[in-house]
Amino acid sequence: MLDSEYIVIGSGVTGLCIAWSVAKLGRSVCVVHAPGAMPRASRAAAGMLAPSFEQYPETEVGRAAKSFAYDALDRWGAFTADLEGLTGKNIDFQKNGILGVAQTRDGSENLKRITDTSTGHASPLTIDQIRRLEPRLSKEIISGIYAEGEGQVDPVQLLVALEQACLLANVHFIESSIAQVLPADAIGQDQRHGHDQREIQPVYLQAATGEGPFAKARQVILATGAMPLTNILSAWETFVPPTIRPIKGEALSFATKNEPSSPIVEHVIRSEGVYLCPKSDGRLIVGATEQPGRRDILPDVSATEELAVAARSLVPPLEMMEIQSQWAGIRPISTDGAPILGPALPYNAPGRHKGHGIHFALAAYRNGVLFGPHIGQLFAESLVNGSQSATEILAQFNAARFHP
Repeated sequence: MLDSEYIVIGSGVTGLCIAWSVAKLGRSVCVVHAPGAMPRASRAAAGMLAPSFEQYPETEVGRAAKSFAYDALDRWGAFTADLEGLTGKNIDFQKNGILGVAQTRDGSENLKRITDTSTGHASPLTIDQIRRLEPRLSKEIISGIYAEGEGQVDPVQLLVALEQACLLANVHFIESSIAQVLPADAIGQDQRHGHDQREIQPVYLQAATGEGPFAKARQVILATGAMPLTNILSAWETFVPPTIRPIKGEALSFATKNEPSSPIVEHVIRSEGVYLCPKSDGRLIVGATEQPGRRDILPDVSATEELAVAARSLVPPLEMMEIQSQWAGIRPISTDGAPILGPALPYNAPGRHKGHGIHFALAAYRNGVLFGPHIGQLFAESLVNGSQSATEILAQFNAARFHP
């Protein structure tokens, strides 16, 4: 049986950032990922780092999520330098700003709301300023804003670099579909080994193939994206697994690298119902639809056609270009839209052990790439170093908020 101090279930950006951050502190870490599972949201993402354009409710957790997003952006410079320096991989990190534009009055009102909630990070632009930044935009643009220092990264290259960084830090990878995450007492291990019930018990993983547990760890971090948690955590009686809702999103890309002159666009551009992300390799990623409750990953042709029409309306030269590829992914969202982070705090349950070693790193929604390095560092500081400040930041997003 594999025995590791920390096991991370899930190998998207969030899971790999946690694994690498913890392993760098000298701890033994294993990443478990399921072969043939639904594509990670990370691989389907455009890779935007755009905290100003995320709208959260005016609640305590909503305000905390907004602040968390800006803190996450601030971590990206040092994170990129460390990751690229270690692996030699270019993750196409760009921070040349994000341009928001509107073609309608409603769109302009939405841009105003963004500037009002961005705490000074996004500023209005004149039409002339918009034209200077992106001369190929439609003449129908009536307003715009600019979020300086925000940008994007290539999520696929990011995953490649993170996997290599994890291997260099001696992270062990296992391919397995998990049926259940089990407490020690569910298989009689606490009595057999005489564990003190006041202490955190080992956590065991059982594969979907049906045999007994194949791995155990002192701490297990669930970074499982949109996977439902009810079944795999059914053996735990001291907490209720949080509800994770799936939202299907489709995207497409144009190949623009054969353009003889300058790129079609040079900045990430966001507008009503569409965004454009130009990558250094010449691709222009266009996204994204939102279909709540959908778990299928086949792109809807009519939906991607609407995206293409919106993109071509925004940047008319795209009329001359063919769609290169299209795809879909599943975004995970919580019931209040904020992430779910930190330990699964137990309820009062007489006769049950005090701690259980289960942690959540879930529901980043559209911000898994943006949040990943920040979440990874906070988990490492909290779990390994016992940092009170990191623990308090994570506590703002604990799943216990859904069950007061």
